[in-house]
Amino acid sequence: MSNAAGWQADRRTPFYRLAAWGALAVALIGFFLTYTAPMVRSTFNGPRWSHVHGALLLSWLCQTIVQTHLAAGRLKVHRRLGWFAVVLAPAIAVSTIAIGVEATRRDLAAGGTAGMAGNVTTPAVFCALVAAAIALRKRPQWHKRLILIASVVIIWPAWFRWRHFLPWVPRPDIALGLVATNLILIGAMVRDQVRFGAMHPAYLFVGLPVIAWQAFETLVFGSQWWTEIGLWFYRLFA
Repeated sequence: MSNAAGWQADRRTPFYRLAAWGALAVALIGFFLTYTAPMVRSTFNGPRWSHVHGALLLSWLCQTIVQTHLAAGRLKVHRRLGWFAVVLAPAIAVSTIAIGVEATRRDLAAGGTAGMAGNVTTPAVFCALVAAAIALRKRPQWHKRLILIASVVIIWPAWFRWRHFLPWVPRPDIALGLVATNLILIGAMVRDQVRFGAMHPAYLFVGLPVIAWQAFETLVFGSQWWTEIGLWFYRLFA
């Protein structure tokens, strides 16, 4: 397992910087057809909270990019800027739930069902990961991995929207929303094994359970009891 000297060397490698830039690219591409292009054409008619949520998520992705670059040498600035996450993460959670309420209200009015459960569980897990990363900020090997896992959790909807570019992909909820979403996380685990000779506990005890949770939600989505949970959340927050 890596030690302090290993961290000093590792923080100057490009892996986490590339991962942060990759997450931004995934989000920009994923939401291009359903948000960016309609906004340019003045045809967007989605939830009003989408604008706030998009700005907040973009802020998160930009912050992770800046932070990965600052971690390579400007640690004092990195630590000060990191406190922005204390406000940003809960704000992202609130906007995600608000979008779920708006979308569920629209779907129910059209005779559909509530798919809101994920709009609560996803930001809850995201905030828990960010809180853990902040609590472990003095243990950089844990801190940076928890931030990476948190980013994977919050951008899976962007991956899922790649289905509009890849309509031929079967079961995009699995192929894109689950498998593609976690490729960077799996790659990080393999990198640990190759570079340090073992997978870091953050991936063993947090990363793998997160993947299992995402697989569970993918499998139960649309089921009667999961829909009922979504309705319960809707009544709670509406």
